[in-house]
Amino acid sequence: MLHTGYPSSWRIGNLSLKMFENLLVGGCSFTQKSTWAVVLQRQFNPKKYYDCALGGAGNYHISQSVQWALENSDFNPEKTLVVVMWSGNDRDDEIIDAKYLNRTYHSKFLFTTDVATAITGGMHENAISNTQKYVKNFYSLKSKKSKAIENYLHIISLYHYLKSNNYKFIFLDYLNRSLPNRTVDFDIVNFLPKKLKKKYLNMVPRDIEDIYSYCLKNNMLDTSDDFHQTAEGQLDWALKILLPYIGKKLCIPIKPDYYAIDLDQNDYIPIDEN
Repeated sequence: MLHTGYPSSWRIGNLSLKMFENLLVGGCSFTQKSTWAVVLQRQFNPKKYYDCALGGAGNYHISQSVQWALENSDFNPEKTLVVVMWSGNDRDDEIIDAKYLNRTYHSKFLFTTDVATAITGGMHENAISNTQKYVKNFYSLKSKKSKAIENYLHIISLYHYLKSNNYKFIFLDYLNRSLPNRTVDFDIVNFLPKKLKKKYLNMVPRDIEDIYSYCLKNNMLDTSDDFHQTAEGQLDWALKILLPYIGKKLCIPIKPDYYAIDLDQNDYIPIDEN
């Protein structure tokens, strides 16, 4: 079944996204596979596309997986775009021997054939880990202040890596934590020293409406969990909010393609609007 009806008035500028040969995205389940990241892949049509996202992952995984992927690539930084959607500050990750992964977990990220990311999925009681044991014990040793420092360092580590290597990149946040949501995530700005608050907000600016807030406002959250977005919501946000934002940040004119959504396959299909 196809969902269409996106008018040509949504188009802006002229398509110039061919300037990027490589596209790399990082994040949690809000990024992984059939989400806004797929829309960017279709829109940019890069020669190489890397998706480093992992459902349930925190910011340590995001920072480390993106750096690992770039370190092992032959990407020309001038022709590469990196888009990162940061995740929950309450989540913990570790890099572990892959033999300890829970084989029933829905997804995994491997650094090598036998090294993987272990996740906790968050601090709330119903959070699901992808490991057989151990990982949840981290929480008893941490506070919101320690987690704030930890997440700040994860983010600034990737920020300086990308800056120093001349990559073009966009940092996004996955939700506005002041809105009702099912997590126990928190805003690290409230726990950082004043000097670092400004640095953090310069790295992860709040000048774009996040995907969760947009879909909550427009009744586009998946009713199965009231947290993740529907396929229509992901597409709507990508075309109306994200692509114009990227164009503005990188000073390039962007003309989004016209899309239909195959709701049966949860896929986005560029079509001729005429």
